[in-house]
This record gives sequence, C-alpha cells and structure tokens, in this order.
Amino acid sequence: SSLLSPLPFTRTLSRVVPQLDRACQAVPSGPLVMVLPHRGTTKYQVKAALSGDSSKEAVVRRVRGILNKITPETFDTLTRQLLDVGIDNESVLQSIITVLFEKALNETQFCPLYAQVCLVLSKDAPNFELPDLRGHIESTTFLKLLLSYCQYEFENRVQNCATLAEGRKDGFTPEEEEEFAIARRKMLGNIKFVGELFKLDLVKERILHMCIKQLLVRVRDALPEDLECLCGLLATTGKRLDHPHAKAFMDAYFTRIAEIRQQPTLPSRIRFMLQDTIDLRKNNWVPFLVKEGPRKIQDIRNDAKREKSTGNKKGVPTRTAPTPAPVPAPAPIPAPVPEAAPRGKQAAMAETLLSLANLARQPEGEISLRPSTGQRSARPPGSPSAADVSSGRTRTPTARRKQIMAELTLDQILSRVDGIFLDLFAAEDTTEAVEALGELWLAPHSLPVLDRLLSAYLDAKDPAPKCVVDLLTVLFQKKILESDKLAPALSEVLATLDDLAMDFPLAPQRLSHLVAALTLANLVSLGDFTRPDHVVVTAKFLASVLVQLKTSLPEDKLADLCREGNVDILRVPPVATLSPLEQQDFLVQYGLDFLHPQVKVKQALRTMFAEHVTTAATAPAAARTLHRLIKEQLPPAAVAAPEFARTLLTAMLERVCSLTTLKTGSEHACTKEERDEEKAFLTALLPLFHKHADTKTKQLGVIYAAQAFCHANRFPKGLMLRLAVVLYDTDAVEQDAWALWRVEINDHEPGKGDALFALNEYLNWMETAEEESDEN
Repeated sequence: SSLLSPLPFTRTLSRVVPQLDRACQAVPSGPLVMVLPHRGTTKYQVKAALSGDSSKEAVVRRVRGILNKITPETFDTLTRQLLDVGIDNESVLQSIITVLFEKALNETQFCPLYAQVCLVLSKDAPNFELPDLRGHIESTTFLKLLLSYCQYEFENRVQNCATLAEGRKDGFTPEEEEEFAIARRKMLGNIKFVGELFKLDLVKERILHMCIKQLLVRVRDALPEDLECLCGLLATTGKRLDHPHAKAFMDAYFTRIAEIRQQPTLPSRIRFMLQDTIDLRKNNWVPFLVKEGPRKIQDIRNDAKREKSTGNKKGVPTRTAPTPAPVPAPAPIPAPVPEAAPRGKQAAMAETLLSLANLARQPEGEISLRPSTGQRSARPPGSPSAADVSSGRTRTPTARRKQIMAELTLDQILSRVDGIFLDLFAAEDTTEAVEALGELWLAPHSLPVLDRLLSAYLDAKDPAPKCVVDLLTVLFQKKILESDKLAPALSEVLATLDDLAMDFPLAPQRLSHLVAALTLANLVSLGDFTRPDHVVVTAKFLASVLVQLKTSLPEDKLADLCREGNVDILRVPPVATLSPLEQQDFLVQYGLDFLHPQVKVKQALRTMFAEHVTTAATAPAAARTLHRLIKEQLPPAAVAAPEFARTLLTAMLERVCSLTTLKTGSEHACTKEERDEEKAFLTALLPLFHKHADTKTKQLGVIYAAQAFCHANRFPKGLMLRLAVVLYDTDAVEQDAWALWRVEINDHEPGKGDALFALNEYLNWMETAEEESDEN
C-alpha cells in the first residue's frame, strides 16, 4: 500500500498555464466576431478574433502548415524550418507548444512523430529568462513549458468527460456524444503522448510512476476514464518501466489492477481492457496486434520486395507477434544415441532452439494434426541428413546458429540471455555461461546483450567484478560478442547513474569497481568516458575508479595510464569549475594529488605574480625576482616537468590580462592603450620561458595554454593573435612548434577551431617568412 500512496506533482502551474491559455487564443482558427463598419459603408466586415500582433499570427500559421506536412521523409527538412520560424520570445514558444500539443492529441497515430519533433525543439529551441511571481529570474525552456502543459492536461483529464456526463441519465444527444468522444480522444491522446515523450527520455521515469500511482489510487470507486488512461500508459511505456530495479513497483501496480478488475461495478469494457494489460505483461510486453505508425515510403517498398522474394502474400501475418503454436503430434520415443554426451542447460537450450527453427522452416500447409505414422529419425539433432550430404548442402555450426537466431525475436534472445546471466552470478562459473552463450549467435545484438549483463551485475547479490571480466575476455576472444560495444554500453549506464543511485544506492560503488577491473584488463579505457564532447561520468565517480586502480597500480603507473588515455580529472564536471585551491583540496581528499602536482605549483605562481607584477614599468625587475623565487621556493621536480611551462604561462596571462585588456571583462572591447600595456607586460615577462620551454614539446604546451586561456574567456577579439605575435617575436615559441600545433589533431584541447580561425593568416605569413629567411 505504501508503494501506491498518491504523490502529487511538485511543479507549479500558477504562471505557465494562464500563459498557455492566452497562447491558445493566438491560434488563427479562433471564433469569428462581427466588427461594425464606419458610418457611410454598406457592408459588415468579418475579422478573426485574434490576440497578439500580426507577426505572432504569421508564426503560428506557419507552424501549423509545417506540422500538417511533416512525414518521416520530410522530418529533417521541416524541423529545420520549424526552428527558423522566428522563435524570439516566450509567447511564440508557448504558441508553438499549443499547436504541437493540439496536433498530437487529435492525431494520436502520429504521436511518435510529434514526440520526435519535441525532442528536436528541446535541444535546439532558444531559452528565455523571465521573472517569476517573486521577481526572481527563471529560465523558461521548451521542455519545461511542454511538461507543464502535459501535467495540466493530466490533472484535468476527466474534467471535460465528467462535465459532459453530469446529469444526463437518458444518454447523449448526437452532438453531445460527438463532444464526449472528442474529449475522451484528447484524454487518451495526452496519455499516449506522455508515453512517447518518456521513450525519448524527455519525461523522467519517476514522473511516470507518479502518474500510475495517481491512476491507481482508487479501488472500489475507480473511475473508468482513469483505468483507460492507465491501460494506455502501460501499453506505451510498460516495456521500459518493467526493469529489475522497478520490479517491486510493477508487481504492486498489477496486484492493484487485479483487485480493481474483480469489482462488480466495473464496466465490462474496462474489465477486459485491464485483463489485456495483464496478459501483455505476461507476454513480455509483446503486443498480439502490432499497430504500425508512420513509416517511410522506402521502408514500405523494401517490405514489399521482401514479401515478394519470400513468397509471403499481402495480408499474411509476419513474425511481429507470437502466433499460436500447432498441437504437437504424438511420436514414438526416439532410439538412443550411442555414447551420448552429458546433457546440460546449454544442450537442452540448443535442442529447443533447433526444434523451433525446424518448425519455422516447415512449408505452409505441411503441419498436420493427425498422429504421426512414421518413425522419428535416430540421428542426433543438428546433424546433416543424407540428402543434405549428397547435395552438398551441409551447413556449418555457425550457419546453423545464424539460421536458428534468424527465427527468434530480440525479446526471445534477451530472455534466454537473462537466464544465463542469472545462473552466472549465482554460481560464479563462467565456463557454462560461455558455452551457453556460444550456442547463440549474439554478435549482431552485442549492445543489448552487454546492457543486460550490466543490469544483471547490478541486481546480483555481492557480484564479483572478476566474474564479469573473465566472461567478457573469453567472449571477445571467441568473437561471440563485439568488443567495441562494451564502452557504449557502459556509457549508457553511467550517463544515468544519478537516477540509478536514487533507486539503488550501491550502484556507483559497484560500477566503479567494475570499471576499474575492466580498465586493468584492457577491455575499456577511461578516456572513453571523459572525452570533452562525451563526458558521461562525474569527477567523484572517476575519483572512485582511480582510487580502486591505485590499490593495484603504483602511483607512477597510474599517472602514466591517465596520461596515455588523456584522462584529466580536473576537466571533469563539477571539479572543472572549481578554483585551483578547491581542486587541490579535492585531489588531497581522494589521495590523488600525485596526478596533478602542477595544481599546487599554479597556486604558488599566482601568489608570486599577484605580489610582484603590478605595473608595466616594474615588469623587468619583477621578472628577475620571479626567476629567483621559482628556483628557491618551488620543488625542482615540478619545475622540471614538461607541464611547468604551460602552468607558468597560464598564471602569467591571468595576472597580466586582469591588469590590462580583460580588467573590465571579456565582453568589452579593449582600448589601444590597454593593448600596448599588455604587450609591454608580456615582452618583459616572457624571457622566463627561455629556460622552461626549451623543447618543442614544452613549446607546444605553451601554445595550448594560450588556446585554453582564450577559450575560457570566450575568445576576446584579437587576444589569440596578440599572444601568438608576442610569443613568436620574443622567441618563446619557435616556428616549428607553431607548425606542429597547426596540423596536430587533439580533441582533448577545447577551442582549437576558433584559435586556428584567428591565426590562419598569421601562420601563413609565419611560414612564408621562415622560408624567405632560410633562402637569405
């Protein structure tokens, strides 16, 4: 009962819903009113009662026209047009949501297509900053407005139907019956639309559970409309909701559904609908009747060609849903096979799959319900017949596995895989699991199979990461699974780790142990999860993994491993936004400060520059003082490290630019006097680099430091070019290092494209100048 306690939504609709109601009035299909003419005219003029300005009306008309024409073929083109209609304020965005929501509710068969449109708009539509009722600035996004509208429609789902049915004991008139059908269709359309949004991860899973709990809060006096919405919601989202972590919730839901189904006052139509939902779950959420949504014309043509080539006539059901199996004919007991191998789970599974494949290969019309008159062949299952041998049609074991797997759906394959993984973690014996998985042709389904393995690992009681590592090592060696699918499968799980931890607090700890074990076995690389364009872990999780690796590797080996994989924990959110002092505390907390000795050095250099670099006139003397302090106060090992030159330039640029060109912020243009002062500072201080940037590798790090500094300040106009000129003119960075930086591809250094764009002409001049110098 505690699982089904009603949990209200936490969002407030005090601001959004009235604005959306006003936006509904902006739709050009509004009511018509009579406008009286001026004196002297002889005709009345009719105008549409529209609110808002003409530009907004034009946007709404254009949006409606685009949505009327959108199909799977025109999706990409028309969604780009939809983003270009002129979404320049929140009111226009609300109007677009109103039209889109109206289309989705009235055309429920196209809900998946409209949900895809919402996915595009949620990513690319602009956001707006507006004050709320308390005067605080609040960000208004497309997704927030859309979900608020969905919530409003859900909470008022039965209001229109109840209003129409109130006080009508004698039934509906034809007009009222039509209105009731429209209200009911919109109510169910909203539920289906929410389900499609959930499939695209636009609606969180916990919101779906809240909706289901509200729909099941009543037992004796349950509303038929609520139960109809419940069945529609589970039919759309049940397959994704019914996973091991939510099993307790789903079992409680269906226990309540069974109780409601026994109520004598329940209409028969709703009772049968609830029974269909129960049967749907028993059938692993595979519907008995598949309703196809909008499809591309090319897909329909391909299906027609496929049916023509296989002889499947139009109207004959394909294998999209399970069909009743024929009654098996009785047969005599087969003759014993001499020296039969011991029967195990994998042997029984292989025989079952082979029998299913043989049944599927029988030609149409040859299945008989009469008792068999012939004797069953005594040859072992899977061995070639005499006719096959004589005709040269003997199939290899790989070909037989492919034939068997071709007859199974993905859900059937994953169901068998789940059983194998369950036995694996119960017995911790990988040998039997490898043999059982080897009987299946799993390479084309590597990603979902690996996802099921990770889920089984998280669900198991005290699982051993070594068991997963040993299993995957053998599976990859035998090419039963594709090794390049392991990192994507882990990335999908790690990307949802925060939500997963809410339901299973031990998930981060188990996954960190597993990732560390897989890294030690060279099955994955930490760089797969920390690329700048694809960061799927937090700094805290990465630190936990590194702590696990530290127990098996020396500090220098672990540092080399991070360096080879381009893994920098200080670039991973949220540590990347902390101050150097806070970053140093974070590393010390986890005992990882040996990975970044330059963090402490950078803080010391910042203190030195702040104390001694004050004016351009005293900069030469300050450079001499800094040279002495670096030699006396900093650790020699840190000063000799290749990263020191980069750290030194970063600290220098932060101090110099804060005194000159960036003292009023990067968004303001600097004056000529500030640029001249900046050049004077840098020219006086850059001789410090002649000793610490004496190799091409160190000079390359200096260039990347300048690039990173400009990127962090959003590339102020002309700053990257000014830094390049002064670095080249003072011989701090030679031309060879600039040439290497220009052609090097390094995805782990942000801002390379903008820096190249700013320096393209200067680098061309530099190359020409060097060639002329060599000739002279």
